[in-house]
Amino acid sequence: MTSKAFVYYVPGRVSISSSQVADVGLSSQCPDPLFRGISPGPDGGSGITVVDRSSGIKPGDFPGVQWIAAPKGDADHPPYWIGIDPSAMLSPGDLQRKVMHPGKVITLSNRQSWQVPELFKWYEGDGTPYAYDTRLPCMLDMDDYGRPIRGAVVSQYRRIFDVGMRVLMNLHAGASDLLMTDAYQFLVDVLAINYRVTMFELSPRVLDSIRTDEVFGLIDAATDAEGFLDVQKKVAGRLIPDDTNSLDGSSRSTPEETTDTALPAEN
Repeated sequence: MTSKAFVYYVPGRVSISSSQVADVGLSSQCPDPLFRGISPGPDGGSGITVVDRSSGIKPGDFPGVQWIAAPKGDADHPPYWIGIDPSAMLSPGDLQRKVMHPGKVITLSNRQSWQVPELFKWYEGDGTPYAYDTRLPCMLDMDDYGRPIRGAVVSQYRRIFDVGMRVLMNLHAGASDLLMTDAYQFLVDVLAINYRVTMFELSPRVLDSIRTDEVFGLIDAATDAEGFLDVQKKVAGRLIPDDTNSLDGSSRSTPEETTDTALPAEN
């Protein structure tokens, strides 16, 4: 490789387009693919090597690359392989997208620093205790008088925006309708807004990036939990004490490290 980036091998294909990368699980890593045929590949057969155009490298044969097969699930063969240059270990900065959405930079215990896009920015509203802005791109809309206003979050990020609200309510507002695995996947999807990664790239098989005790700090950064809790404290005195649906301002309990239980509710 001439630049630090991941390269991917897709077996059995002779070409791939932007509309086809999702078929093999590479829509996040290679949304704008460049490809080249290769034989033999890491599986001993033929296929194509694929890179994203923004990576700065060209597809082809990469001597010395270490190939790691993606999880195959119930299939007979892995859908693709990822190639890593052992002499050029990657950092989050090598995987940034062309457009980086604003947010907090969080440095983890392994010294990797990730710019976590901020989905919400909470404040105390006029006539309502909780209000928020978003730093994600939105559609230009109009009000009932035809005046231009900022509308809904663009469809590309609408699902993760909605899930982010559910995750925040589960962690800091007493809801309990989300599994721990959903929270983990939410974090992966949040990081994928700014970086060409999936759970595979973030896992110990490849980057060895994130520990479970770091997950919720990153999620809090994405959902502006600090701002939400600050508003929660300000309005707590105005809430009806006997209303069990009220936000009680209590701190989040420590989640159990299991993958088949709901996220813990507020105590």
